[in-house]
Amino acid sequence: MKISISGPAAAGKTYFVRHATGLDKVLESARIIHKHYPLLAENNLEKFRKLVFHLHIYKEQQYLHNVVFDRGVIDNLTFMLLGGTEYEAKKKEIISLYQTNKLKPYDIVFYFDVEPVPSFLLRKALQDPLRKKTINVENYANHVEEFKKAFLSVAKDLKLDDKLIILRAKTTKKEYTKRNEKVLEILKEKRV
Repeated sequence: MKISISGPAAAGKTYFVRHATGLDKVLESARIIHKHYPLLAENNLEKFRKLVFHLHIYKEQQYLHNVVFDRGVIDNLTFMLLGGTEYEAKKKEIISLYQTNKLKPYDIVFYFDVEPVPSFLLRKALQDPLRKKTINVENYANHVEEFKKAFLSVAKDLKLDDKLIILRAKTTKKEYTKRNEKVLEILKEKRV
């Protein structure tokens, strides 16, 4: 079973992946690239996105079964679509990899949607140096909506919309916990 946990910044994806599953865990590729090249996103966002994309493809090819990704290639394509950087070419590359069985599509894509976007999420976004370089933190609430719209478009382009489960939660610890329990319940039903 190959699973992606997706959604806007600060929606609780990494926390869920690290703490709530018994699956192999693959953390966000953007964080790895940023750790090795801390100024790249600021100086050349297009090159940063390409490196993230290629690292993520490599990681997805290494993990074939029983794995959960903290953001998947679908997220990488979403950021490319939003940024206007090589989306069509990279989308075709992914589709080709799926068709030639060089990359396995996701079995489930969970989208962690949030409502409403409170000021603490904005503060959290502003405190993260990577987010400040890669998303519109000046208009964060709008970014969340733009990201979701683009994400749904990418899911449709990759023919993953039938594997997409959107779970909306209010931005409280209690609601996030309920959402995480729902994800675990769904995974148990699917015998993951």
